[in-house]
Order: sequence, then structure tokens, then C-alpha cells
Amino acid sequence: MKNLDYIILKTANDLDLDKETVKTLVNAYWNEVNRKVIGFETRTVGIRGVGTITISKYKLRDYILKKIRIIKRLKLSKKYSEQKKAEMIAEAKEKLRMALKHRDEIAKEYAIKFNQ
Repeated sequence: MKNLDYIILKTANDLDLDKETVKTLVNAYWNEVNRKVIGFETRTVGIRGVGTITISKYKLRDYILKKIRIIKRLKLSKKYSEQKKAEMIAEAKEKLRMALKHRDEIAKEYAIKFNQ
């Protein structure tokens, strides 16, 4: 990531900070953005000076199918104890529930958009 390294170095020099400190802050910021998008906490993430990142309906569909496959595999798995399996299935179901909620919101938006 040559461009990012350049930006980190320039920012560190401009603010008179250590390069590693700036790199840690940048990584923490983008990890938070990634967590919000990947975790489907929100469908859009606005970033000042960059724009808005929106989850596409295609990525959402792929994510839903992936979570369904994970749940099916976990149910058949002999690798984990029953308690661990139940915890992992519950976590996957919660993420699936969030993704399905966002899918329904997108479907409603498209229905409204095309019925006008």
C-alpha cells in the first residue's frame, strides 16, 4: 500500500508524530469502518472527506448465503462440543438476522422507488 504509507508518513511529519502512532490510528479507524460495514450494523457508513460506503444488495445476498451455509455446517459438525456449537450457531443466526433485516429494508426501498 504505497499510497497509504506515503499519506501516513506525510501526516506524521505534518503533525510531528511518530509514523507508527499515525499508522495505528489509521488502522484503528479503518477497522472500525470495516466492522460496521461487514457486521451490517448499518447499511451506509459516511466518511468525511471520502464519501459514503454502502452495502450492495449483491454482497448482502452473498453474505446471507454464506451465513446459512455456516449454520448448516455447524449443525452437522462433530468438531465442537454441543455448547460451543450452540454458541457459534447463535452468533451466526444473529448476524444472519441483521443481514436479513437490511435485505428487507433494501427490498422496501426498491418497491417504493419502482411504484412511483
